[in-house]
Amino acid sequence: MRAAKDLKAGAELDALVAEAVMGWKNVRREGDGAGYRGKRPDKLGRFRAARVPPYSTEPREAAALGPRLEQLGRLGKFLKELEKSAHAEGMPAEWAPPDHLCRAALKAVGAHRAATALRAQRKPPRRAEALRHRRRRASGGR
Repeated sequence: MRAAKDLKAGAELDALVAEAVMGWKNVRREGDGAGYRGKRPDKLGRFRAARVPPYSTEPREAAALGPRLEQLGRLGKFLKELEKSAHAEGMPAEWAPPDHLCRAALKAVGAHRAATALRAQRKPPRRAEALRHRRRRASGGR
């Protein structure tokens, strides 16, 4: 996968934002290849399976980035990155398209370096390996 600044608006950028900014876990490509699914935290902190929303193409979805970055204490950095991005395009920051918001949010949380690869799809451990691992953890050995 390319760096966050090179990604075009679409499913890959949405998945990266969901994982790095919004706190989703286990973000993976759907079986049919249409988008990404993952587990998002609900209001009580439990993780629920859901489809990743189109943060980079829908302004309503991208509007959720501001409050989330305020929760994380990164709102100032986000606004500074957004201002730089919008100034480079010759427009006010308030007019920035959703994909610019996503890239600024990724830079604000420091995920632009981690954008080189979404979590690789790993095969589940074989049954015997999983059992050995569980026994090791139960006995206190690592």
